Amino acid sequence: MSDVDGVDADLVLPLVVGAHLEAERHDRALAYGLSDEIAARQGLMDGPMTFEPLVCCDLWYLNDDALRLRPTLTIGRPEINAATAFLASRVPTMMVREDAYRIQLDPEFIERRGCIWGTDAEATAEAVKVFIDRYLAEYLQAVL
Repeated sequence: MSDVDGVDADLVLPLVVGAHLEAERHDRALAYGLSDEIAARQGLMDGPMTFEPLVCCDLWYLNDDALRLRPTLTIGRPEINAATAFLASRVPTMMVREDAYRIQLDPEFIERRGCIWGTDAEATAEAVKVFIDRYLAEYLQAVL
């Protein structure tokens, strides 16, 4: 068990947003919405909740070894989310809408870290919606 400030890091799914005013203004709300969706879907599954979605900032995530080892989703473009910038070159692109957004995930879900981001706040919101509609169920199966 690895402890992160009183939280068992082995039981969290980090949803990482940037430590930037634009990220606080737009991406954090998207992360909390995604967190609610994940919690609701886990509630529909048999058995106890196996992990807790945890919204945190990129600085916290990048400076904590235990969190960086966890399955992770980053929300927000690389210019305002250092975790997205860190992972973007390491995770393949699953879907791209040219000049709008990018969803980066391993298509086989072996690598369980991903990035969801758009060119602006509206495009990032659209990318999160597409992720939920098309990929969240499979992603959660891989994480469990």
